[in-house]
Amino acid sequence: MENIKQKLFNSDVSVWLGVVSVVCYASYYIYATSFNQYYGLPSNLVELKIENVAIVIAYGIFIISIFL
Repeated sequence: MENIKQKLFNSDVSVWLGVVSVVCYASYYIYATSFNQYYGLPSNLVELKIENVAIVIAYGIFIISIFL
């Protein structure tokens, strides 16, 4: 367990940013899909605007930085 913990703290910042980006992008897509399902809109109307994804990524980085 100590070895995994040490590897996580020694990993590169770009790896962390990549992981956070993927997680936040997926969470925004799930949010947009559930929003469309709630209002009965077709699934092809999901808009993944870079502004909205960037906001979610910024929140994700902020939350992860609080935990670390």
